[in-house]
Amino acid sequence: MGQFRFHYGFCWLVRPAQGNWRHDGSLPGTAALLVRTGSGLSWVALFNARDMTTNSRFQSEIDGAMWQAVNGVTAWPTHDLFATVP
Repeated sequence: MGQFRFHYGFCWLVRPAQGNWRHDGSLPGTAALLVRTGSGLSWVALFNARDMTTNSRFQSEIDGAMWQAVNGVTAWPTHDLFATVP
């Protein structure tokens, strides 16, 4: 149970054991997820859709898909890629 323990404060879901912070939310027609991992990696996912059905798993499926993508990366760039874009 310890690995799934989390706290909620200042609109952030915090998992101290992993050092992860996350916030998700939606407005009519949109959904968003922001994550900062314990290793310092951060990402945001924005969607022009929102599932308002009872017991929707939309947000948790987005979260799972993003973690799967991040965990599938074998090597991250070691330099700032924003410097290469005019």
